[in-house]
Amino acid sequence: MRCPECGARGYLRKTKTPEWRCGKCGHEWDSDLEIDTTYSRPADYLLDAGNEQINIGTISDVSYQDDKPLPVLVFRWIAVIPGAVLAAFAVMFPWHWILLFLAHVAGRYGEEGVGLGDIVRIIGVENVERAGIGFITPFVLITVAARIAPKFKFATAVVTTGVVFAVHVFVWGAWLSGNWVDIHVIWTLIASCLTIVGVWTAWTAARSWWETST
Repeated sequence: MRCPECGARGYLRKTKTPEWRCGKCGHEWDSDLEIDTTYSRPADYLLDAGNEQINIGTISDVSYQDDKPLPVLVFRWIAVIPGAVLAAFAVMFPWHWILLFLAHVAGRYGEEGVGLGDIVRIIGVENVERAGIGFITPFVLITVAARIAPKFKFATAVVTTGVVFAVHVFVWGAWLSGNWVDIHVIWTLIASCLTIVGVWTAWTAARSWWETST
């Protein structure tokens, strides 16, 4: 549902009142109000925002994406999966080099006490990297895929979440059945737990970022 104040996309809060909150300006409102949907531009809603007869309940029926050319919409749908995967790799790349720096440089010049570099060296670069990827990958995949999608962002996030969990179920299932998958059980389990945290973060802390995009 669109915000009656600024026209940005709001998100539903089932456990709080008012039910709706704008992800851009923070305005809150209830869905029992109504907005006239005869307009097709956000500016029109802003002009009539002070009219008590406006119908807020059906403002989401009018999609601003309809004004975009069809090739743009098609391109964005095609780019959902590649864009999300590339974004995940783009984030994992600096994560890898940060860990290498901590493991091979940090704390090696006479520093007293135990620092991050010592912790990474004790645990192991690959183990820390695997655990971090467990959080980074689902978080980036869900948020970026939903952000790129021109419409149906909630459904896109749901499907991406399902794919993330399906991959983990496949890996664990293959390992339990004795197939070709060879994993480090403890750190893969930690990565799976962090995956749940990453999914939860994408659906809570980052939801307003991807759900309010146009």
